[in-house]
Amino acid sequence: MQTQSRSDALVAEYIEQNPNHPGEDEARLKTYGVSVWALIGYWKTSNGDLADVAAGYDVPIEAVKAAVAYYNGNREIIDARLDANLAAQGGWSYFFSTIMCRPNSRHCFASGDIVRSPHGK
Repeated sequence: MQTQSRSDALVAEYIEQNPNHPGEDEARLKTYGVSVWALIGYWKTSNGDLADVAAGYDVPIEAVKAAVAYYNGNREIIDARLDANLAAQGGWSYFFSTIMCRPNSRHCFASGDIVRSPHGK
């Protein structure tokens, strides 16, 4: 388990507020631009597998650890964002079993299941 000072250092290194969308729920990874809420939604559906999230988003595992640390300090607002996203989709969540990406590209294609259940529940 990470110490609080290590968690704070990871957050400072990897997390920034989105200048185009203010709010704690809009925090994102520096350099990569991936929203913390997106990483946490994936993390919850992968049973907390940090390496799986890092591979899925092509980011360092330390960046995922930073997102989890940020989430732990802002759990209520991130969970509210995930719930709002789920409600906007009519309660449908998308769980992908296969994600195929072109090498050196951010264009991906996914196949999987569409289910009616909240993230991580």
